[in-house]
Amino acid sequence: MVDYKGAESLWNEATFKSARLNSVQEVLNDLRLEPLGVTSNGKFSYELIFSTLNVLYHEGYSKYSTAERREVDHYMNAIEEIIRTKPPAKMIIKDQIAGKSSQIQVSNEKLNALLFLLREFERKIKHYNDKHGLTTSNKEHSGLF
Repeated sequence: MVDYKGAESLWNEATFKSARLNSVQEVLNDLRLEPLGVTSNGKFSYELIFSTLNVLYHEGYSKYSTAERREVDHYMNAIEEIIRTKPPAKMIIKDQIAGKSSQIQVSNEKLNALLFLLREFERKIKHYNDKHGLTTSNKEHSGLF
């Protein structure tokens, strides 16, 4: 019987983590093409960008120091508050004789501020994920491979 102390994995998750991170990055790249795109359930792409960045963040969360978590959480909380209380866009649904029509009302100022925060949030996450070896290796650091 083997005594598992939790210090080391019995198998290397690097390949699976790399595939997940690659999938997350592909989704982000697609969503960034149209941040005001609307899904079939009424979510704006910028909301999905935020959710997807949270997936990226939580892939590395266990490796982050308390100070790193606090820094990234600051961005996460600010973005969450903006989306919840002061969204840059809202969908207006109007009933008409021929059925319903929709229109998007956008505050460019709010949208630009949100997109800036999303970029900074992503930049911080990628910086710390890279710092903690969750990307391909740089010459001076080891990464997943």
